[in-house]
Amino acid sequence: MTDMYFAKLSPTGNLLYATLIGGSDLDAINRMKIYNNELYILGTTTSTNFPMLGASNYSSIPGFQNLVIIRLNSSGQPNFSTYFGSVGGYDAGQDLAVKHNSIFFCGKSSSATYPISASAYQAVYGTNDDGILTKLPNNNASIVTAIKETQINSQQFILFPNPVSEKINIKNFASKENKIEILNLCGQLIREEKIDSSEINIKDLEEGIYFLRINNSAYKFVKEN
Repeated sequence: MTDMYFAKLSPTGNLLYATLIGGSDLDAINRMKIYNNELYILGTTTSTNFPMLGASNYSSIPGFQNLVIIRLNSSGQPNFSTYFGSVGGYDAGQDLAVKHNSIFFCGKSSSATYPISASAYQAVYGTNDDGILTKLPNNNASIVTAIKETQINSQQFILFPNPVSEKINIKNFASKENKIEILNLCGQLIREEKIDSSEINIKDLEEGIYFLRINNSAYKFVKEN
């Protein structure tokens, strides 16, 4: 079993910080980059208990072997990490780049369940380890996903308040549209239910960005504590 190890030395060779990061299984570093005095790491892991920090895309490992992205501040303290990859599959990281507000990484996947966006160049798995290229926002938010948000007009639904901590209301709600779905930014279904009023209690949701889907139209909202 292996952990990741990071160290920073001064120009004269003095140790400024050193730390281990990992879980109870295999953790490996694929690539590191420095941007704005922060260290970004792309790794591959099979650990089910790798430390998750910030609004992670996945709070638990989705497959048997997946990617992990970690960001450390200038003092060597991790301030963001997330699993990323295919459900029930095997993924491996290869390279990483950081530009302004985006993190780019590439690698390979042996699964047809690797997350893809709506504008993906190739949406169908070609078998035998396909290459993968992914872009994430460089903050504590989750993935930019394949869910297409409905453009609002005066006849469509409006969610308020937004951001919301406990209860969200739907303007222009009619009783016939009583089935709603809540999805996370990876497109995973979090909740499905029938409602008979324009108010939905979302207090139990974790902090993050979600979509409320009604009649195949998706409306984005932000859950805050």
